[in-house]
Amino acid sequence: MRGLAAILVMFFHLFSIIGRPPLIINIFGYQLEFTYIASTGWVGVNLFFVLSGFLLGLPFIDWLRGTNTRPSTVNFYKRRFLRIFPAFYAQLIIFFILGLFGWYRVPQDFYVWILHAFMLHNLSQPLSSAINGVYWTLPVEFGFYLLLPWFAIILFCLRPNPKKLFFWVALLLLVFLLVVIYRYSVFHLITERTRPRLVWALGQLPGVFDQFLCGFFAAFIYRHFNLERNSKQLNFLSNLLFSIGMGGTLAMMYIIHSNVGVYWRAGYGLLFYWNSITAIFIGTWVIAVAMRGSFSRKSFETTPVVFLGLISYSLYLWHSPVLQKLKFYLARQSDIDTSIWLIIVGSLLVIAISTISYIVIERPFLKIRHSKVFTDPAKLINTNPS
Repeated sequence: MRGLAAILVMFFHLFSIIGRPPLIINIFGYQLEFTYIASTGWVGVNLFFVLSGFLLGLPFIDWLRGTNTRPSTVNFYKRRFLRIFPAFYAQLIIFFILGLFGWYRVPQDFYVWILHAFMLHNLSQPLSSAINGVYWTLPVEFGFYLLLPWFAIILFCLRPNPKKLFFWVALLLLVFLLVVIYRYSVFHLITERTRPRLVWALGQLPGVFDQFLCGFFAAFIYRHFNLERNSKQLNFLSNLLFSIGMGGTLAMMYIIHSNVGVYWRAGYGLLFYWNSITAIFIGTWVIAVAMRGSFSRKSFETTPVVFLGLISYSLYLWHSPVLQKLKFYLARQSDIDTSIWLIIVGSLLVIAISTISYIVIERPFLKIRHSKVFTDPAKLINTNPS
């Protein structure tokens, strides 16, 4: 699913670069429009956040339920650092070198690089996209990493409530309410309501914590009902949840696509609760995939999809600058179809560069992360492939 998330975001940016053309397929005289999938492909970010809550939450859920020891906080932080920062730092260095030769436009102020190095570049909207437009999500994700062990400790202090389904439903509803209040307040306090500024302001950790918590709640459901068991009944349930989760997510994408004109003006209140409802559907989808029903295996356990999952982080980091640079060079050519070149050559080039990044940079550090030094009692390594 990480591969799907990265591909969705990539095709959203690609769709924007080529001018947002309608995507219509004619099948047996019927026209099927898929424009809404590309125009709302940024939902891949929501998918990343829910997945993080689920995968990273599993060992903490096991601890809260009393089935395992508490994951080591120090090891958890080390593993998260080794997962996120090497590829990020490598790209920063490459951009800095390219900038020296004028091959990539980079900020001239040194403090901008320092803020990026410490994941503090989300202090303002211009800073958050000063080097790479996708960087705004990294401090949000890393902030969740820093918060998660302490959030789990707080829940542990509330025992035995964390073992009860009612407690989790009440917690989820409370967080939903707080997030809606946060987003509503920020929207009415912000003076410059442009789309980039709204994405930055509303997308900070308080405004997306519901998505991480939906993943965390999905992890609780998965463990509480012992859904990792294999049986015909659970295969049917997995397929049902898969259909509900995927169908609900697509429906929410279609709703926002159809109402995009009023969405960013907070029309119908969609801006305040759309993410929460979508996160519920994504969480349902994640549970179904974790259960490994037949729908999930056919969709996500094929070799190409598994490969995209492996390179998903590098793909996420590299797709936007590569596509933007390719568009710049293609714009100088008057005798070619820029859109076709961007779609075909651009996608292949992004995958090739992401593969190199994964092999050369990510994989060596993943091996360190998987060493015995970083294996904690909760076996975080086995439950978190992210």
